[in-house]
Amino acid sequence: MLIDEANLKVAGIDEANLTAELAVRVGQRRRQLALRQSNSLLRYDRHVERRKLTEKFLLPALAPMSHDAREFETLCTRAREEARRAFQQQKSALVADMPSIGAALRARLAARRQVAGAAAPQFNFNFVVLDTPALILPTSGISLDAWHKEPWNNTARLSGVWTSPNSENGWDDLDFVFVWRNPASTYAVVNVESYLALNGFCAAWADGGVAPENWAGFGLNASLDVFEWWNQPPTVPPAQSTQDQLLNTTHAVADGFFDPGDYESAAIAGNYDVSYREFILPPQGVAVFSVSFGILHEIYGHGGLELDFSSGDFEVVCPAVVIAILS
Repeated sequence: MLIDEANLKVAGIDEANLTAELAVRVGQRRRQLALRQSNSLLRYDRHVERRKLTEKFLLPALAPMSHDAREFETLCTRAREEARRAFQQQKSALVADMPSIGAALRARLAARRQVAGAAAPQFNFNFVVLDTPALILPTSGISLDAWHKEPWNNTARLSGVWTSPNSENGWDDLDFVFVWRNPASTYAVVNVESYLALNGFCAAWADGGVAPENWAGFGLNASLDVFEWWNQPPTVPPAQSTQDQLLNTTHAVADGFFDPGDYESAAIAGNYDVSYREFILPPQGVAVFSVSFGILHEIYGHGGLELDFSSGDFEVVCPAVVIAILS
């Protein structure tokens, strides 16, 4: 976690209060996922019961094939090892290619910075650029391997691995937190925009077997949370669809008889925009904007997940939050 104490002090925000409120917000996200996870677990349990019932009738017929079944388990183990080697090779290839991809993303960021600097004189409203976060905060399920902070170049390198048995199904995220006070003695209506530049890799695997019922998957997203800090405890305005952008869903499934297992991997590279329109602040009102890289990770049965935004030129970048003061 990286704290800019001077930034928080100017805005009159207590560090402990801020981190506590962000933790509450993460807890809310996790509770919002509870219904989905409950339904997923219910479907998984139903599949397991169906599989057990089928095995009851099928296994006596398979008894003479026990030797072949053991050979198949050996095949599954070998397939699992080969698949892990394959996606490690895929990741290594991406690491080798990512400098050119990263350079393209960086060029895009530089262009957007120039546009933001030139836009203010062309419109009838003012722009405020928050180019340095007050705080960079990962949740406990991911590893923040490195970070760097400077105007328009706020980066983080993170990674995570989840394997079965996994009691931590749910949500983790990395937050870039920015603070702004309305300087006017009147109400202000503003548009808030930010974006994440992502360059990384994820993989999922579900173990095979004679009769497996295994599933593992990711859901990755970018989001913008807006806090009305002039209220205590802080409140949030009504949600808008532009606050969230789904980045990737990667999952692996093994649920057939004599299934050797399933493995999926994906590169995540691009710029992802998030925004909030017509946000209203009172005179001297303080707002907190949290730009988040969200990671939904779920494993049912036996399998695993790997997320890498740390190797080579892999990284997560949040350059700035741009505020357009409309009135």
